[in-house]
Amino acid sequence: MPDEKTFRRRRAVFLLLVLAAFVLLTGSFVGAFGGAERGFAGVVSPIQEGASKVAKPARDLVNWVGDTFRAKGELEDLRAERDALRTANGQLVGRLSTVVQRTELDRIAATANLERYGPVEARLIAASPSAWYRTIQIDKGTGNGVREGNPVVGPNGLVGRVIRAQGGTAIVRLITDPESGVTAKVVNARRPVGLRGPLRPAKIGAVGDLTLEIAKTSAYDKNDLVYTAGSTSAKFESRFPPDIPVGIVTRIDDENSDTQVVHVRALADLRRLDIVQVLTAPEARVEAETATP
Repeated sequence: MPDEKTFRRRRAVFLLLVLAAFVLLTGSFVGAFGGAERGFAGVVSPIQEGASKVAKPARDLVNWVGDTFRAKGELEDLRAERDALRTANGQLVGRLSTVVQRTELDRIAATANLERYGPVEARLIAASPSAWYRTIQIDKGTGNGVREGNPVVGPNGLVGRVIRAQGGTAIVRLITDPESGVTAKVVNARRPVGLRGPLRPAKIGAVGDLTLEIAKTSAYDKNDLVYTAGSTSAKFESRFPPDIPVGIVTRIDDENSDTQVVHVRALADLRRLDIVQVLTAPEARVEAETATP
């Protein structure tokens, strides 16, 4: 058992420890040891700065990899958005083109009174690969009342006639095909009735150029309009209703001579067709008009 002297010594040491702790706490609180702390920080700071510089390349690499993956993801999203917008724009342009062409078709139908010829609207689904399309394929056929020989009208004017038809499709020979022909007339204020003659593709000249052979006359001029004559000829036996716009006069060779030739450009844009109208009942109407006194 410790004696009185040992007990006093232990109590003194305890008191000294308590006093030292109090002094340290008080000095830290009032900033008495700030210099020592700054000194420690000054020793440690270069070590921290060096470690940061050493770790910077690795840290930058990790950031670059992360940024690259994020950028690739954003690029893929932008590409998908671009493709979607491009598709939507194409659809809108296609619809606008169809609306414009249908408006022109309605105007032609009203002007030439085509409703009486049983028009059937059809859409182009294929075209012959040539400098100037010679035939087109449409999505209406015998199942829709389309028959061989039916006239076909497009925006702004005559397109051609059906040469082959089956259940759901038909082939149309365009008026620019070398085997096409139609009896036509040139009409203007000086000669409102118009002289009739065969209109056919030019053998020599620009692609799509049509020539109209009519009697010697000086009654016609450039920019006069050419219409179907509404009659048949032995050579061009396909029948077209009258007064359908066909083309516009571009020039006249050997004017007012026996070899006069009127050059005509088709009004219908045969290389940009989307929709057409097939006149499924042209012959009965024309015959009825012909028989009328």
